Amino acid sequence: MKCGVFIQDIDGTSNTPGKKEEIYPPLIEADARFIQSGGTLILSTNRPKFWVEEKIITPIIQKLTQSGKNWSERAKKKIILMPEQASAIQVIKKVGVEPKALEWETIYSLNVPEKLPLKKFLTEEIIPGFPGSSIRVTEFVVSLVDLASPTKTLELVEKLKADSKNIPWDSIRIIPTRSTITFIHWKAGKKKTLVECMKFLPKIFNDAKIFGVGDSGDDFADLIPTFNVGEPDAFKEKGLSSLEYGKFKILGNGEYTLEKNNVFTLDGGKINVLRDAGGKLITLQVSGGQPIQILEKTIRKRLQAGPATTKILKTLMCGKE
Repeated sequence: MKCGVFIQDIDGTSNTPGKKEEIYPPLIEADARFIQSGGTLILSTNRPKFWVEEKIITPIIQKLTQSGKNWSERAKKKIILMPEQASAIQVIKKVGVEPKALEWETIYSLNVPEKLPLKKFLTEEIIPGFPGSSIRVTEFVVSLVDLASPTKTLELVEKLKADSKNIPWDSIRIIPTRSTITFIHWKAGKKKTLVECMKFLPKIFNDAKIFGVGDSGDDFADLIPTFNVGEPDAFKEKGLSSLEYGKFKILGNGEYTLEKNNVFTLDGGKINVLRDAGGKLITLQVSGGQPIQILEKTIRKRLQAGPATTKILKTLMCGKE
């Protein structure tokens, strides 16, 4: 049985508390150990590849290199990147002598249409009204960054975009976050790209337990059991289901039963969900992993993002604290 597939968001999920540009060091260690245990790590993020490579992937490979056994080379098949609002699926093609010498293969991608006209529109019509903001054009998307008020900026974009008829707005999704507005291809996004990942790389999902972890913007929660390590009930407010961190406990032998008629099966029987007669979730059991019980009340203090994600990864995916 495989250790599983772990879909990990970054911002608001993997950070050191109080340091949004730093990945929680124990999580890097846990990611490396998860890969060594046979797991596959999928990084689904708004961030561009160069940032994720520097902050997460290179440190993971350095940890693997220290363990020997050619783990840095084997990591090629164990780390999958879905960057820039999950606008692509990228895998490591080659690990060079130096840890940073990575070559990538893009197996699926969606570029935001008409990047240059879009950049021109934002530069001339939007940026002047919001001092301190700037435009970032990356591999697949265009973003307005360092925004003091994304809501007001978005209102102006919506007001003026009708006059920019050379931009195919029907083919563009506009996604506001904490201090950024990102313009992506309308078919891109974390849920949609995860579906494509399952099509392109089906073997990694076969006979594997799958969990995700994220905060309120991670709509892959519609596809897989996903823990919320952000603001409590933030997923619910967006119409997404989630497992609230702190509202579960690991079940041991004899603490649970699965009655055939009450088991809902997803993805060929790999994930079993037990509900009561009213449809309420009681337990969730993942093949090869520990069954968990969903609780009414939080039984432990909710940790901040990076520590909570680390605990979930170590407990549920690899079976140890």
